[in-house]
Amino acid sequence: MAAWLTVHPREFKGSRELLEFDEWSGKIAWWDHKGHHESRHRPDLVAIRLDGRPIAVEIELAPKSIERLRGILRRHAVWRHAGKSNGVHYICGDENARERIRTAAKTGRTFRYDDLGLRLMLLDTIKAEAIEMREADPCAVGFRRRAADAVGHGS
Repeated sequence: MAAWLTVHPREFKGSRELLEFDEWSGKIAWWDHKGHHESRHRPDLVAIRLDGRPIAVEIELAPKSIERLRGILRRHAVWRHAGKSNGVHYICGDENARERIRTAAKTGRTFRYDDLGLRLMLLDTIKAEAIEMREADPCAVGFRRRAADAVGHGS
């Protein structure tokens, strides 16, 4: 995903850079057959749109329960409603992962599908686009803002 953002070009912050910003860490909670769970969650990346608005990016390669996915999606709905992000892009390792996220988003009780600004993409598609764009313009290189400028500006 970082390669795809680089060749578009889009600014972004990776997971290590996001550790500097508590505003990109939020509590999630969910119930499953083992009981109630709570944890902290951060997106894998935050991409910066051309208009300066951030979009959270989640890379879904390991299956999570529908309940946990709902907790994560609920967090993204809160961030979007608060104006912190302009949505969430989920990069899915396969069609099964994409369908699990779609199901979790459709069955959320505390948010509507439209509340998320959700975009679902397959990892293979992202990789192919990044390679195609890089081969079309081998000199094109994206740019990255200093972490303090990109996500800690109080947007």
